[in-house]
Amino acid sequence: MLHLITNRYRLKTIRNRIMVYFSLIFAIVILLVGFAGYRYISNTLMSEIDHYSEKIVEEKKGNIDSFFSQIVTLLQMTASNSLLADAMLQENRTDYGKLLLYQRQVEAYLTNMQKFNAKIKDLIIIDMNGIVYDQTGPVVSKEYRFYGKSWMGDVPYPFFKVKFLGIHDQNYYSEADSGQIISAAAPIYDFNRSTPNTRATLLCNLNVSEIEAVAKETRLEKSGFLIILDENGAPIYQPHTDYRIETIPHLLKEKTLLPSGDFILNNDSESYKVVYTTSKVTGWKIAAFIPMREVQSHMQNLGTYIIGAIAASILLIAFSSYFLSAQITRPFVSLMRKMQRIERGDLDVQLLDDSSDEMHKVTQRMDSMIENIQSLTRDVYAYQIQGKVMELQALQSQINPHFLYNTLQSVKALAVTGRNADISKMVTLMGGILRYAINNVQETVTVEQELQHSDTYMKIQKFRYPDQFLYEVYCEKGLERTKMPKLILQPLIENAILHGFEGGMKGKISVRVEKAEAGIRISIEDNGKGMSLEEETKLQRRLEMSPVSDNTAEGGVGLINVHHRIRMKYGERYGVAFETVAGQGTRMEIQLPCLEEST
Repeated sequence: MLHLITNRYRLKTIRNRIMVYFSLIFAIVILLVGFAGYRYISNTLMSEIDHYSEKIVEEKKGNIDSFFSQIVTLLQMTASNSLLADAMLQENRTDYGKLLLYQRQVEAYLTNMQKFNAKIKDLIIIDMNGIVYDQTGPVVSKEYRFYGKSWMGDVPYPFFKVKFLGIHDQNYYSEADSGQIISAAAPIYDFNRSTPNTRATLLCNLNVSEIEAVAKETRLEKSGFLIILDENGAPIYQPHTDYRIETIPHLLKEKTLLPSGDFILNNDSESYKVVYTTSKVTGWKIAAFIPMREVQSHMQNLGTYIIGAIAASILLIAFSSYFLSAQITRPFVSLMRKMQRIERGDLDVQLLDDSSDEMHKVTQRMDSMIENIQSLTRDVYAYQIQGKVMELQALQSQINPHFLYNTLQSVKALAVTGRNADISKMVTLMGGILRYAINNVQETVTVEQELQHSDTYMKIQKFRYPDQFLYEVYCEKGLERTKMPKLILQPLIENAILHGFEGGMKGKISVRVEKAEAGIRISIEDNGKGMSLEEETKLQRRLEMSPVSDNTAEGGVGLINVHHRIRMKYGERYGVAFETVAGQGTRMEIQLPCLEEST
């Protein structure tokens, strides 16, 4: 139908379509609601009331079950402790010292267990004769016999079963206490014994106020209420606002035989909608009562409201559809005009539109995208320039003219002394250094190749400075074939020699290649003179600068070049970091991704 209307009246703009669709849809919905009838409304309302009541009852059942499940767990843990079973089985022996020791241990254990739940009033252990053995609360009369009391029920209780005893008077304390409590009892047993039943019982007392607090938080219409009954139909909780309510618990026992359900209850001149369920933990019935007069009042009010709403809604549809379509489409029209300007090359246009959250987010992201395009365009040129500068600086820093000059002087000295064999070794080593360095500096090599190059460099240094350096290398197994940038170890080792061992100092340089969380970690550590705080600060500042802006003539060029080459190749996550302590040495760490050699 909507498709036919669109084709007939050529509704090709979003605004016209919104106006037509909005008007038709709402008009149809309102007419359907209006002709649904009072009967449909009354059934729906009753269903909602039932659902709401069931939800309230289930929620309260959940609260009660959650509360008492903690009590059950605590009682089962406590009652199954072998200490209590041993104490009960030792009771008739004549070793009074041992009995006293057991009683003290039991008392301490009960006190600690009670701390797990602040809602527990006290814990009482009743021996096989029905007499109190120990308690955590007020003193219980030694003359009181628990077994045989009607509220205690049949003893012993089922194995590993917690029984809830409902409301009863607490008349067994030495000092009078007129309040009423709820109790839970569990048999004391020991899994490690062949006959675990000691006929002793652990009794847990809870204040009725804890249940009343749960029930009083419930709201059921204006005058609805909640009633909680124990397994025998006796009230655990009922409101005391109306004398007519006091007779209701007696009418419920025969109507709540099933685990859950609902029915209409007539009590004198008042009728109630009753929804009830049964607690899985305690076996208690939780029943919600809603007066039917309030339900009927809601039905009458809803009928009046619906008639008025239908009339008002039809009048509002025509006006709201016009203004709504204009508000929705206006930002899109403005955005289309701005996009046309961008298509013509005007990238300085601001698309930001805060007329709505959606448009604000969309246009903000589009502005950010355009800004990123401009920034990336600039960065492409900047990085091209940076790459060329870095390659030149890297090549210049790798083959230090000072190093070459000193090495040639060493060769000359060997020639003067006639040490031809050493000259041959030195020239061969120098040839390996030059051959490794003259290839593309951006080439990637294996860790094994880079370590071999560093070893060749150190052999030359040992010719120049015999017995001055101890050089150690460790490479974790499996990392030898890992790929890494070329010529990044030798500049850092050279820094350690030039700046760490000035003045003929002797020392040790260690190189370690290990796996790390981000890939691989290569550490170069020396025990030289380290750096002062000022030198450390300057070097750290230069590491954080961009490679193009770092045009200082200070030392550490090799380290700076290595750091920026790694970052330009792999990203900001990788690079060089260092730690130094004046007079103790310097440790440099290279973070690289773990890239296996392609086969």
